[in-house]
Amino acid sequence: MPFLILVLFLVVLIGFVIGFIFKMGYGSKIHTSITFNEPEKWKKSIFGGVVTYSHPTDLNTFIQFIPESEKEENFIIDNWKETIKIDSENCDKLIVVKINNFTINNLQASEYISECKIGRKILMTRYVTIVKADKFALFTLATTKKEYDKNNAIFNKLLESIVWK
Repeated sequence: MPFLILVLFLVVLIGFVIGFIFKMGYGSKIHTSITFNEPEKWKKSIFGGVVTYSHPTDLNTFIQFIPESEKEENFIIDNWKETIKIDSENCDKLIVVKINNFTINNLQASEYISECKIGRKILMTRYVTIVKADKFALFTLATTKKEYDKNNAIFNKLLESIVWK
């Protein structure tokens, strides 16, 4: 139970931090020109400009989508320093698994994958930033290490279906 409370706290904390970073206000509606296939049977909620899809049976698993925001002057697609700092402050042990640049549906993208050990559990998080012209959007998968491959396959299908008009 303490692990679940910590995970829920991290979800809310990440939502607030990202909301401030992206200057997105805290309403229940979003405006976006990005479409994608939502994960089937996952519960959708919107808070602070962040769309969260909660796994239907695993409370430790969710996917988040933060709609497009303006790139600031010094924007760097693979600058994950602040995210790593926030993650490391909330983990007993943080391992950066991968930082990678790639292309998806003709859009420039970057990913950061980490393992966060909290007590005896390991939470896997995959952040993907996608860029188009002067805007960017962020997609996140958080799940347990045990369920990562299965949930990452769902996340990959979502990413592959992205259309940015």
